[in-house]
Amino acid sequence: MLSLNRTLAGILLYAFSVWCLPAVAADSAASDSAQMRAVDPRMEARLPFAEVERRAAAGDTKAQAELGARYGQGYGVAQDIPKAMAILSAAAAKNDPDAQYFLGTAYASGLGVPQSDLQAFSLFEQAAAQGHGPGSYMVATSIIYGKAGIAPSWKSGMKYLWDSAAKGYPPAMLLLGAAYQDGNGVDVNIKAAAYWYRRVLSYYQDVRAIYNLRILINKELVAWEVGDPGEPPVATLRGPDTPAQGAKP
Repeated sequence: MLSLNRTLAGILLYAFSVWCLPAVAADSAASDSAQMRAVDPRMEARLPFAEVERRAAAGDTKAQAELGARYGQGYGVAQDIPKAMAILSAAAAKNDPDAQYFLGTAYASGLGVPQSDLQAFSLFEQAAAQGHGPGSYMVATSIIYGKAGIAPSWKSGMKYLWDSAAKGYPPAMLLLGAAYQDGNGVDVNIKAAAYWYRRVLSYYQDVRAIYNLRILINKELVAWEVGDPGEPPVATLRGPDTPAQGAKP
């Protein structure tokens, strides 16, 4: 059984794969990236490449951030990490939060730039200060798991995690649900955990949210509702507490 702390890598993959997915990637990474693109609320994420390029050339910083992301991921164009970094750096310098976030993921992963948790955290903070949901999530996980020299603290990271979840960022919803299920940084609240797992599943069928929600349902800690995964339980499952599946540093 995977514990909360052993599965953060899966959640972080969502954040990183938005732009810095390697050209040759594991099927699961590609699948995660495709899922996140499908629910990405940014209009730029759904534009044809030629239109993104045209808008970027006209000085639209949102389009510039998306163009850099596509070159970084090789989405609709040959992957070109140096070009991606140049575009993202320029847009981030203009205070575009998407570019700051994408550039932060590059520093966090060390793709195209020297790996630096401190530089990544600074960029995520800049994005979060502008109300950027994914940026707030990355600030939260940096604090929760002690990145960039920060003393690990669930309690200190919860504000950013809440901000991100409230803005509709599914990885934050999943981690917040797991926090409520396990009592990390907050009091255990099974109804709140189920609420956030259901919110994740309203976006896409995340296997971790399905697993965690079914554990709560099967143990009769929450009632099965129409739309929940699987069928109503036919018998109560008793046993020791099962840790939530959430994420890994």
